[in-house]
Amino acid sequence: MDVSKLKEDIKKNRPKISQNSINTYTSILKNLFKKFHKDDDEFNINWFEKEDDIIKHLKDVKPNIRKTIYSSLISITDDKHNMKYKKAMMDDAEHYRSENLKQNKTEAQEKNWVSQDDVKKKVEEMIKSVRGLWNKESLTKQEYQKLQDLILVSLTSGIYIPPRRAVDWVDFVISDIDEKTDNYLKKDEFHFNKYKGSDKKGEQIVKVPKVLLMLIKKFIKVNPHKYLLVDSQNKKMNSIKLNQHLERIWGKKAGVNIFRHSFISEKYPIFNVEELKKDAEKMGSSANMMLETYIKKKT
Repeated sequence: MDVSKLKEDIKKNRPKISQNSINTYTSILKNLFKKFHKDDDEFNINWFEKEDDIIKHLKDVKPNIRKTIYSSLISITDDKHNMKYKKAMMDDAEHYRSENLKQNKTEAQEKNWVSQDDVKKKVEEMIKSVRGLWNKESLTKQEYQKLQDLILVSLTSGIYIPPRRAVDWVDFVISDIDEKTDNYLKKDEFHFNKYKGSDKKGEQIVKVPKVLLMLIKKFIKVNPHKYLLVDSQNKKMNSIKLNQHLERIWGKKAGVNIFRHSFISEKYPIFNVEELKKDAEKMGSSANMMLETYIKKKT
């Protein structure tokens, strides 16, 4: 078996792939070919293009293992011969995600769970409900609360950015800003100087997506307070009250931790460590913390 040729083809199809991944995929493909051929059969790379046959061969393999095999097969075949592999891999990922969520949620989480699909629907409804409020000369207390509710859900639910801890937002200021110590918005970036672990990690900067940036800027224009979020007495909100506001909005005990769990569990049904590291940083956390707290490791 010409292993070097196999590695070359993988590298050609996936130029940005790491050497470790190339080695892993090569090993998987070699073993797959050997498993379904006789010892004296000559290695034939074209065999991997027989999608229907190979998918049938893999039907009894566990979905989480099969996903890696499909990734290997996709790396060695062109688009004409890997569409069925891609679909099968996505089907496995969805199945694994559903089972993973069922197994990992506590009874309380199950009762108060808010999926990312629920979040999208909620935000769409909230945006429609406040359309006539942004340009009003004066807002009633209830109208202002509706706008702040939209901002609160937009910041904490994971719809626009990975959800951070409650304290990161209760310390967020929009006037009299000290850029060395405060959490604040500058141009199209969130700057966080106060968050768990900031004494070791220093300032964190998160790029703000266009839609969220538009909502935040609109809200700042009608917000007369120093802090982005305030309680019913127009005082700085604390973490407990922030979660109470979320529970009121959702009609269940859905606080920030539910959304952090929902975001991570639904986005990483099968672990992608590099992407997880990036999101963990944006959430003011670490990949290990995410794995231990929001995703139950399989043993």
